[in-house]
Amino acid sequence: MEQIAPFIFPSYVFLQLLQLVWTFRLARLITRLDLALLVIIQVAIFYDNSAMVLGLLLKADATLEMINSARFLLHSFLAPSLIVLATRILLDTLKEAKETANRQKYEKIAWIVAVAVSLFWTGANFFIVLKLAPLGAVQRYTMNRDLTPLWIFLLTPAAISLITVYIAVVGIFVWRKLKSAWLLVAAALMLGIGGAFPASTSAIPITNGAELIFVFGLLFTELKISKSKESP
Repeated sequence: MEQIAPFIFPSYVFLQLLQLVWTFRLARLITRLDLALLVIIQVAIFYDNSAMVLGLLLKADATLEMINSARFLLHSFLAPSLIVLATRILLDTLKEAKETANRQKYEKIAWIVAVAVSLFWTGANFFIVLKLAPLGAVQRYTMNRDLTPLWIFLLTPAAISLITVYIAVVGIFVWRKLKSAWLLVAAALMLGIGGAFPASTSAIPITNGAELIFVFGLLFTELKISKSKESP
């Protein structure tokens, strides 16, 4: 993996730009809020891969360390928006969700949970201590296990896993109601890779690639929901 890192991360950045273009082309088919949430999620992943590309171009110094520190803050601040997007997908999938009062209630709960998780997770990440952990030719910084409190070190994988499990559950409903397995497969892939390569530096190209597939799962699911709304 270390040998292909200099080639794979620029490829990911290019693919993500294509994903963003496609996302904006879906603007006429999905709501503005869904579009905004999809873009927010992609921005966090795009920044992650862009930081890796910068690690090919910059030397290991305070600037690169700051760029990598922002990776953790951006992920913790934006990733909980997946809770809201997944809830909206679930509500669009379930017939009873067409009742406006119920929809507003469930979306409000999702927003409260997402904001609470975002604030707590982001606040905790200010206490992260970084160390240099090169991946082949890519200069990058990651959490220092010896100097970062254990509960903070475990918080990120725990938060990501719980959010992904929720998305997988939503994916089951989408699969059963709309006969579309994209979201379920994408979430299962994220969980499987996260379990197979926990906190592994050498597996970063694999985990980042899984995130790209995950975004495709979200986009294809939004397309399916849009088509189901058009059907009588």
